[in-house]
Amino acid sequence: MYDLMPPTITPQKKRFGWLRRPMVVIPLALAIILLGLVGGAFWVNHWYTNALKPLSQTEQRMRVTVPKGADAAQIGKILQDKQIIRNARAFEQYVSRSHNKSNLQAGTYLLSPSFSVQKIVDMLAGGEVDAYNLTLTPGKYLDQISASLVKAGFDQTELQTALAKKYDHPLFADKPANADLEGYIFPDTYHLDSQANAEKFLTTTFDTFWKHIQDEGIVDKLKAHGLTLYQGITLASIVQKEVSNPEDQKIVAQVFLSRLQKSISLGSDVTYMYASHKAGVADNITIDSPYNTRLHKGLPPGPIANFNMSALEAVANPSPTDYLFFVAGDDGKVYYSHTHEEHEALTKQYCTKLCQE
Repeated sequence: MYDLMPPTITPQKKRFGWLRRPMVVIPLALAIILLGLVGGAFWVNHWYTNALKPLSQTEQRMRVTVPKGADAAQIGKILQDKQIIRNARAFEQYVSRSHNKSNLQAGTYLLSPSFSVQKIVDMLAGGEVDAYNLTLTPGKYLDQISASLVKAGFDQTELQTALAKKYDHPLFADKPANADLEGYIFPDTYHLDSQANAEKFLTTTFDTFWKHIQDEGIVDKLKAHGLTLYQGITLASIVQKEVSNPEDQKIVAQVFLSRLQKSISLGSDVTYMYASHKAGVADNITIDSPYNTRLHKGLPPGPIANFNMSALEAVANPSPTDYLFFVAGDDGKVYYSHTHEEHEALTKQYCTKLCQE
């Protein structure tokens, strides 16, 4: 007999059959795509946000000229090439998003890597030439002042040319022809903009210095002490490096003037320090230099730093005392004496740390 019933076939389980179920596949694919989009958007936003931040913390400024007709892409490339910003493309995007495409103005700007893209775009859109105040502090060597001016945006080559120029100015009437500008760049706060050049700036400092000298009648007062203006400036620079308090400056100036009159060496530590600095070596009290007043009598060949007007006024109007020695104590006070023995005793008592350096 034949069994007319079809054989029973037991279906085999198909591996990964769930992948063929639309209700599972579609949501999973969408989730993967969405995750990729979110991750990509997050990365792009992170890159963009980071690209708008300042490139570095250096405050050195650079002159950047934006040509007429330059668009955001071209300006961005200029800024990136000069290492002012991180990324030209991010700059272009920011300009577009901030609706400043048609607002960027041609001109010369003083820009710094410490500026954000937002600040730079605001400056370019406003046509700001970035006017700012530059403060020069007293007691600085000429090379230190030069470095600060380069940091402020002056071209180094242009600055060196300006520093080497011979100026026809009453301030230099008795300055030796071979003397540099050490001591002559007057410390003050000066207003600058992107159009200022090194020569013009230096002339401004000379004019400021000369006006103070005239207003105080310094030249005639120095003559009363047997000093030319150049000699007075030289001594004032030493006084400034020794002490900064105006009252102490008057007494220290008197000490130095008395020592000059008595043909006693000034014995100023700041002069051998300057000589060492000028020679590019560590401070050396025995350095063989005409600037070292520990070894040589009289004034050094020229100024050793710039100074406040109070230092020059102190030389012109010294205190009516007769001290011959002084020492700056560890406590910040200055101690004066008449004899070497008194000076040694005060040094031992009040200058146990500073005098050992």
